[in-house]
Amino acid sequence: ILHGLEFSPAGILYGITPHRYQNTYGLYTVNTTNAAVHLIAGFSNTANINQSLTFTNDGNLYAIGSGAFAQINPINGTIIGLPVTLYGDYRGLAVVPEPVGCFYLALGAFYMMKKRKS
Repeated sequence: ILHGLEFSPAGILYGITPHRYQNTYGLYTVNTTNAAVHLIAGFSNTANINQSLTFTNDGNLYAIGSGAFAQINPINGTIIGLPVTLYGDYRGLAVVPEPVGCFYLALGAFYMMKKRKS
């Protein structure tokens, strides 16, 4: 079962697994013609970024789940930097485009997290 389905700015459909799918927790692409899935990279279950995905307009991919928020490289599935530890089981993630640059998180209610400028 794939969760957090999200289209990239290039039109590629991505999904993330909250449970073992084909024996792997991980990041997948989905063929929108035949629904075939392709594993990009597996994660250890301790990554806790297993519920929802979102892309920023510039193609950065972020994931959230039961205890963490992280940026993921959409090409090879590696986690970029250290995940931010969160308390709770977050199920939704959305981004508001610049100039606001906020992330909205869902945990039974909505929370807002401002993205830092690099």
